[in-house]
Amino acid sequence: MGKTDTQEPKQFSTLTTYSFTLNYVLGIGILNLPFAFSQAGFILSIVMLMIVSFVCYCTAMYINESWSRAEALVRYHSFKFPLGGTNKKLELDKVVDNLTNHKLGKSHQIESSSSSNGGKLSRGAGGLSDFDSSYQSSEEGLELIQKDKIFKSELLDYDAVNETSSSSSSSSNTDKSSKRNSNVKNKNKKSTIVMTNNEPENEKKLLIEEDEEIDEENSSYTEKKVFSIKESFVLKNHRFELNDLCSIFLGKKGKLFYTVSLVFWLIGIAWSYSAVVGTTLSMMIPLKSITKGDKCIVDTDFSTNCNTLYLVWIGIFSLIILPISCLDVVEQKFLQIFLCIWRFFACFIMIITVLVGVYTHRFNKASFDTKPYIQRPIYFRLSGFGILFGTAIFSQCLHTCITIIGEPLRDKKNLKKLFTSTFSTTFIIYTIVGIVCSLYFGKDTKSVISLNWTEYSWEDRDPLVIEQIIKYIVTLFPVLDILSIFPLNTIVLAYGLQNLFFPQTVDKKDRRSKTIKILFRFFSGLIPILGSLIIKELPIIIVTDSIFGTCIAFLIPVLLQLKSKKACKVVFNKEDTPYSGWMSKNNISKALFVFGITGGIGSLVFSFIQKYG
Repeated sequence: MGKTDTQEPKQFSTLTTYSFTLNYVLGIGILNLPFAFSQAGFILSIVMLMIVSFVCYCTAMYINESWSRAEALVRYHSFKFPLGGTNKKLELDKVVDNLTNHKLGKSHQIESSSSSNGGKLSRGAGGLSDFDSSYQSSEEGLELIQKDKIFKSELLDYDAVNETSSSSSSSSNTDKSSKRNSNVKNKNKKSTIVMTNNEPENEKKLLIEEDEEIDEENSSYTEKKVFSIKESFVLKNHRFELNDLCSIFLGKKGKLFYTVSLVFWLIGIAWSYSAVVGTTLSMMIPLKSITKGDKCIVDTDFSTNCNTLYLVWIGIFSLIILPISCLDVVEQKFLQIFLCIWRFFACFIMIITVLVGVYTHRFNKASFDTKPYIQRPIYFRLSGFGILFGTAIFSQCLHTCITIIGEPLRDKKNLKKLFTSTFSTTFIIYTIVGIVCSLYFGKDTKSVISLNWTEYSWEDRDPLVIEQIIKYIVTLFPVLDILSIFPLNTIVLAYGLQNLFFPQTVDKKDRRSKTIKILFRFFSGLIPILGSLIIKELPIIIVTDSIFGTCIAFLIPVLLQLKSKKACKVVFNKEDTPYSGWMSKNNISKALFVFGITGGIGSLVFSFIQKYG
């Protein structure tokens, strides 16, 4: 959603952004991972989780690289073809075509001609970007000073404002600038590529210098402009969302493929949220009028009373969450940090209490008779690959919000460190939780692991007060977490659906558009809640949704990487960005693409065999 003001965006340190990122990725996936470990064996689980985490890191960096290339191409497009007139708008999927066609000597769609407003573009409601660029002379040559402000939406409007480079006085320049706003008869452009020689070989700045001869009715003059290719790849405080990148590099069909994948992916996530809430509350807070105070284990108890209790809690949840989802919910910095600390604390409590139990108390008769009181470990079980692969993707996929996370980062040179730290942290947490819980609970590991704490202290006595506190901290943390995340997920889902069916109403503020926005948010929250009434088993939801997660986390980033590299190679004869690395090679990208397809198909096949074979 676009920014409509000119205020400087808030910027955060790497540590704060790291908290935001963990807050997003540490979600429902961690609740199902111990169950996946118990099904697939901890050796297969560790290896597969490590591979998926590494691939997700690579594809996350592919999105950052594509973001960098998109900025370079869009900046160069505004430099090469400055638009004029409020009616001249350029669709995002035409940027690459225009530049590549021009490079190959073909005709381009945007003429470099001024309009009645002197070449300046008035930004309309549909404008995506407005680059305010100025150029100045120095003894070392022309240097680009870029002051960028991006306003994003479906279309992009640009106005490249260039200072005249000449030896005339400032008053003369003012006269020429005013003349430029009159009717221009002809423009003759000549572009040259210049390489500076005063820097080390590997740090040379590739510049494009352009002479623009402008003939007016009474006089003529030459305007010089320069474009730094190297600097254009450095990310600023702008954001192209993933659907924008798909539009630029993959065209309308690619954007449609992403939007459909995103919609079903978000529906699956919200579906899992609703199922977890209903399952947890049915077990933790039984209603005497329905079950006579008996707790319901929804996964195994299919009685009428238990199903009724589940329906009641889903209904209560919907009455609370749907009105909230219709409002404009904005997460604040301190809320994100608090939720991040809460997640770490809950995970820490789970790990510590299980480790204490391993050396103090047998969980059930299947546990070993001597310390450590673990159950017979499963090392490798291929039949559990389906649930394992799906859960690993579900746990590590943050690709839909990568540019949202990266935008407020103060020093974007730290993007590599940020995502390396994030995926390393989540891998370590997931692995520890998965191993200790699956070994201790064994075959009794529940699909929502926090429910294994409903009977804490695991001793043959009444629980102590501290044990009661620990029980509610662990078991209710998913519910409280979902109450804050579900509305945000609904807003993103509603935006995707609205952009798919009524794109002309997105970001509009009239009454009709607001009504449409509220209706989309309401039904975006209602659809997954209704789905959880039909299918409430978390493993089934996760494996099914991982199909779309594979498209978003593996396939689309690789396609963006390959297409964006090809475009920049044609236009700039340069494809590397400040965020590129050894994993940016085409062969590695293609290998990851094959891995994504193979893993996705294998996950479905093994899940089907496990359930029906």
